[in-house]
Amino acid sequence: MKKRLPKAKLSGIYVVLTVLMVGLLYILVVYPWQLRNKNELEIAREEAKSLVLSQQQKSVLTRVRAQGEIYLPILLYHYVEIVTDERDTIRQGLSITPQLFEVQLTTLLTNGFTPITFDDLSAYYAGRTGLPPKPVIITFDDGYRDFYTDAFPILKKHQVKASIFVVSGFLDYTKNYLTRAQLKEIAASPLIEINAHSVNHPNLTLLSLPNAVWEITESKRALENFLGRPVNHFAYPFGAYSQAVVNEVTRAGFHTAVTVEFGVNQSFADRFLLKRIRVGGFTGAELLAKMKQEPH
Repeated sequence: MKKRLPKAKLSGIYVVLTVLMVGLLYILVVYPWQLRNKNELEIAREEAKSLVLSQQQKSVLTRVRAQGEIYLPILLYHYVEIVTDERDTIRQGLSITPQLFEVQLTTLLTNGFTPITFDDLSAYYAGRTGLPPKPVIITFDDGYRDFYTDAFPILKKHQVKASIFVVSGFLDYTKNYLTRAQLKEIAASPLIEINAHSVNHPNLTLLSLPNAVWEITESKRALENFLGRPVNHFAYPFGAYSQAVVNEVTRAGFHTAVTVEFGVNQSFADRFLLKRIRVGGFTGAELLAKMKQEPH
């Protein structure tokens, strides 16, 4: 007959086993869970510190950029075509031939200029990216059809970025202006940035404020609805602006705006009064001289 262990000894064994099991459970389950939580908390704290530091650095960078001027020629074009009507002196004065336009692009590229867009400029001012050593923005006003037939193929050939300011109410208006189908095709290119130039191209300073506001906001709304993407930049028709007009362009949600005033130095403070250069027929050394950096 087997001897039974005394109850006191059995209780002691149960206690030891229970302690061992609790200890094993702690080692296998509880401790790893505590360690993982501690590590995750430390990682979260470090990430939070890193995020705060990154935001502080970006804020400092943005303030530094906002204080100074940058060298950024913005070139202004209207027509790129061969004008056949000799009586159309206005059009002749605003036109250059496709061949001349290509020579001008070649001059820029061989002299180290890098075409960018206004979105690139906004990203720079926001501290999200840098600028190339010699940036340039190529702009076309009004949305003429020859941009599609003559300028666009040359830009694609040389893989050059450009920005076009479209008068939204003139699409499909006459054979002189872009069709909606053409604008859709142009907008599909990663090279071309579509921007606003009012609805009807009036002198905004001569309109009542409500009418000026409508021209500004409706051009943005119409183009954004048609293209399905943001339209962030504006060109004043005829280059005409007043402080009230500038305020409304800002209030409409645009990031920058361009004038027709001459200059190549730009600043964050005057991002709604960016200066441009009428290129005309200049090429080679004459074009480069026209784009020469202004003394601060």
